[in-house]
Amino acid sequence: MFGKVLIVPLAVAILLLPSQEAQAHSIGTFCSKIGATSQVHGKQKRLKVICRRVKGKKKWVVLAAAKKTTTTTSTINPVTADALISDEIVDFHRTMYFASRRTNEEHRSYRIVLPKNFDHNNYYPLALGLHGLGGSAYEMQKQSGLENGSIPMIVIYPEGSGSERGVQQSWNAGSCCRPAIDVQPDDVSFLAYLIGTVKQKFRVDSSRVWVFGYSNGGMMGYRLACEIPDLITGVGIGAGAFTVQECSPTKSVSLLQITGDQDVKVPRLGGGPYSVVSAETSIRLYAIANSCTSVMDFRSDIDWDCPNNSSIKLLIDANQDHQWNSNWTDTMISFLSTHNRN
Repeated sequence: MFGKVLIVPLAVAILLLPSQEAQAHSIGTFCSKIGATSQVHGKQKRLKVICRRVKGKKKWVVLAAAKKTTTTTSTINPVTADALISDEIVDFHRTMYFASRRTNEEHRSYRIVLPKNFDHNNYYPLALGLHGLGGSAYEMQKQSGLENGSIPMIVIYPEGSGSERGVQQSWNAGSCCRPAIDVQPDDVSFLAYLIGTVKQKFRVDSSRVWVFGYSNGGMMGYRLACEIPDLITGVGIGAGAFTVQECSPTKSVSLLQITGDQDVKVPRLGGGPYSVVSAETSIRLYAIANSCTSVMDFRSDIDWDCPNNSSIKLLIDANQDHQWNSNWTDTMISFLSTHNRN
């Protein structure tokens, strides 16, 4: 049974900051005086920026103001509060930051990034970008740049759990990773809720709902494909592994895993600090759970055909270590876009 929805609007908090002469070369570069405002040249217009302290250093960031908002209900999970905490234009994408308070859970936050030239009348693919162990939504956005990929899409970058407890962020992906698996947050329900929320706010192409996960986020991608295959249609995994304890999907979800052959944290051959199975075993376990048929088996390219126009593929990236390769984003998008599922 769902709980009651508590609507908690944030008070409007306009940032009144001193306007001073400044020279802003680009967003993220160092500045000299806290509170100084300036502008930077964008591709089509100027952006207002302010000198703020970021991780102990003074840097130029986009000037924004908190805005009033209300929450919406979800048929997936009870919500006790959801509030928009800021709304910025970054590189001509509209980025919205949300704080979420849900029944029996600590504060969780996430960002939604709309594509360039966003049109409310158009249907867009929806993507989740899941960071790795100890990472953040910001780092995953910076690494993957999903909103800058070959296909315009709405992107959700959620935060894992941990920061609210003063520890590193992680995802509860089965047998990995700590500290999430020690406290067992319901990450599947949280991410399912985010998908439902965005579908309520925007027009989403339900045949193209994708998850992109790095490392522990990739492990979480496997779990989502196993447990909520009715909500997602494809998964792109970078430097991840199959850590799910049980996988019985009701629908087949296309999946592409890319693993670096020099990765020592989540090794291709398995083992490492998280005692994962090999990349080949990860793909095989997931393929068997989806009743797929092997069609190719080469040293660096393994393919499986699956029901409902779905496909599973493993790629080995030569000389790549445990980092998200900038080429992976478009490789994954290209693969998943050819396997849309109704």
